[in-house]
Amino acid sequence: MEAGEAKSKILKAASVEFSKRGFAGARMESIAKAARINKAMLHYYFKNKKALHAHVVRSLIEEEWEQDAPILELARELPPLQQLYFTLHAIAYRHLRGKDPTLRRIMAWELAEGGQAFHEVYRRYVVPRMLLNQAFMEQGMAEGIFRKTDPLLVVWNAVSFFVLYSMQKESYQGTELHNQLYVRRGMGHLLDHILDTTARMLDLEPGFPLPDMPDNVLKLIKQMRKEIYAQDKNRVKKK
Repeated sequence: MEAGEAKSKILKAASVEFSKRGFAGARMESIAKAARINKAMLHYYFKNKKALHAHVVRSLIEEEWEQDAPILELARELPPLQQLYFTLHAIAYRHLRGKDPTLRRIMAWELAEGGQAFHEVYRRYVVPRMLLNQAFMEQGMAEGIFRKTDPLLVVWNAVSFFVLYSMQKESYQGTELHNQLYVRRGMGHLLDHILDTTARMLDLEPGFPLPDMPDNVLKLIKQMRKEIYAQDKNRVKKK
């Protein structure tokens, strides 16, 4: 078995094991068995469970976040109002695409167990992006575009909203709240809610209508909205 193939099998098996049992409950023996390799080979690539767990968490999150890089790059040169509108759509779009249940379960376990493996990933990906969001919000408030409030918490509110919605889907399975939140409502409904509440928070036009945008950004926003609201249309058809 070649090195690349062996490592790929290990990571796949480890992702399943950590998603089912968390870091504390996972067993290297079980991972080696699922990957169809011996323990010696497993420890050749990853010296211990902590190193393997950290690699799994980093690789899963990096894969998702790096998909967003071309999208987020477009927003950096936009004025504050346009950048906020674009960012809220990008957040919703990311969570619409982020359907990997393995990652959701690992994240839930990781948060329950202290979040140690998240520190490096957050330092590298989450923190810089949140600071960029804070910067354009501060600019918009300084220019009188937005009502003055906490600039960091405006976008943080939207991020937290979509993260919680995505991560709790399985927890509500089989309950009336699941029907209300995940069957009767789709991501488009949630995006409308966030656009409206953000507009109210910042004294913008109700509903936060689409501002003027460069053609390339407008094209991407329309693409994101089409996919986001298609989910809601499909839900209506299934009723």
